Amino acid sequence: NKKVAQLTKVIFHLNTKNDEGEVYIKAMQAAFEKEVETIVKDANKKLGTARQVMEQNGADMIERKVQVVRDAYAETKANNIFEVQKLKDEMQANERRQTEFWTGKVKAMAQEVQNIQNQMQQQAKTFQATMDAAKSGSASQVSELMQRHQAEVRSLEEAHARALSSVRNELGGDLAR
Repeated sequence: NKKVAQLTKVIFHLNTKNDEGEVYIKAMQAAFEKEVETIVKDANKKLGTARQVMEQNGADMIERKVQVVRDAYAETKANNIFEVQKLKDEMQANERRQTEFWTGKVKAMAQEVQNIQNQMQQQAKTFQATMDAAKSGSASQVSELMQRHQAEVRSLEEAHARALSSVRNELGGDLAR
């Protein structure tokens, strides 16, 4: 029962860790997506500002600035995507390690429970064999004790009969005098 309770706790713990990992991944993904949206809005804002400057300063200079902003946006986006993927990979690796660890634990405990059950069955068989031997041994002992008792009773009856006969002979001799 104790081992079953431990197995149940281990399975519950494993499921909880898995659920926590999934929630964490989703939260991080939402945070990175929000950050990407913020960056996109910021980039759009900067592009709008760049357009205004372009109208004021000329097309060439603005085009260079727009390209710089696009490059910065692309780099930031690539970095964020890389970070999200890295986080996903780490969480998946952690989940695999946790699953392997707890699966091994559950298997070890299941094996231990099986070994205990086998040991209990063997002990029950040994106990039953001992009880059977004791029963058969006690039956023969009872029979032997009964025979001894009967022999002792006969011996005592014979000794008593001789003593009684001797007392009668003595009393018979004394009465005859």
